[in-house]
Amino acid sequence: MRTFCATALNATQIDLGWTASTDNVAVTGYLLERCTGTGCSTFAQIATPVGTTFSNTGLAASTTYRYRVRATDAAANLSGYSNILEVTTTAAPDTTAPTTPAGLGATVISPSQIDLVWTASTDNVAVTGYQIDRCTGTGCTTFAQIATSPLPSFSNTGLVSSTTYRYRVRATDAAGNLSGNSSIVTATTQGIPDTTAPTTPSGLAATALSGSQVNLTWTASTDNVAVTGYQLERCTGSGCSTFAQIATPATNSYSDTTGLTAGNTYGYRVRATDAAGNLSGFSNIRTATTPAVAGPGAAYSFGQG
Repeated sequence: MRTFCATALNATQIDLGWTASTDNVAVTGYLLERCTGTGCSTFAQIATPVGTTFSNTGLAASTTYRYRVRATDAAANLSGYSNILEVTTTAAPDTTAPTTPAGLGATVISPSQIDLVWTASTDNVAVTGYQIDRCTGTGCTTFAQIATSPLPSFSNTGLVSSTTYRYRVRATDAAGNLSGNSSIVTATTQGIPDTTAPTTPSGLAATALSGSQVNLTWTASTDNVAVTGYQLERCTGSGCSTFAQIATPATNSYSDTTGLTAGNTYGYRVRATDAAGNLSGFSNIRTATTPAVAGPGAAYSFGQG
């Protein structure tokens, strides 16, 4: 028996072949023996092939087998054994998908970033990573893969402010098996902070209607979002400069009737504010003097003569 060779075709099959023996009459067949395990020596006959090849099927995956073969003739004369071959079947294909990721959560970090985190999946071999899908808009369903992550977390950057996104994630292994999709999580990015102040009010006018009332008007301010109101300040005395806030009117007019006295001069200024607390510059200063109250009239009496 000369050359003896073997090939592991897959996890359950090893193909064997050898050079044919010769005989003074005729070789009638071969006796094929096998034992299981690296370095094993307890061989048992498993087949009697007529030709010089044999496919040994039904084997265990990732298992080592040893083979030897000898020839026989019609008179039952046996040749010596061939060389021993040791062959290991391949591993069984991995067809088991990882478990579905659980606990997907989303945290809005800024107007352009949402961070995702989930409970790690498990696998019969190993989880190699995750596929992150996203769609845009409240209730959207058209998901597309945007990234892969080797860890159970991901930071999605470059997003649009004040926009709603929906996410789902699934796990994969080295064999390309995919888990089911996780639950869907929805998050809306923050709006861009408003740092623009309203325009400065202009055209402030003050009219003293009486000794206890001054009416004020001004041109309304504008804002990139909206003006929410005004802060009105007042000081007392001609040429005064120590202003104090006296009112927060919502519109561009106000009637000042608080604490005024006749014959006094009052200075006024106003500025606008928005919902973000941005303040405009102060308007021009306008003064008004309340009229003095007239004294009591003189009484006269005339006699007849």
